[in-house]
Amino acid sequence: MAIRGYVFDAYGTLFDVHSVVEAGRAFTADPLALSVLWRQKQLEYTWLRSLMGRYEDFWAVTEAALRYSVKRLGLPASDADLARLMDAYNRLACFPEVPEALARLAGRPRAILSNGAPRMLAAAGSATRSSTSSRSTA
Repeated sequence: MAIRGYVFDAYGTLFDVHSVVEAGRAFTADPLALSVLWRQKQLEYTWLRSLMGRYEDFWAVTEAALRYSVKRLGLPASDADLARLMDAYNRLACFPEVPEALARLAGRPRAILSNGAPRMLAAAGSATRSSTSSRSTA
């Protein structure tokens, strides 16, 4: 059977969910711990809601996971701080090999299959296109 197209997961495959570590440095000496717990809770909340048949937008799940993580780690964070971290999630970096890999598939059907909210995927895609085009022209 011939390959008719390529479908990718967005988070963890194309976009590096732990690229939020940079934004986390403003809130904690251990931003990786924040990022890891945030991602763990994000996935757990998604799985639990799916099992319970209670859909919730991935943006809301992501924010709930962040609020849990900040509280669990005892980090002092205002609503403005949380908004900055959530904004960082909208600007996730793609993995370094992604632009070249996708370029090699140019002309072939490609798609993203994700539980991410459309606005999140659009924002991450825009951030990725901006950063890769500025890198390639530098």
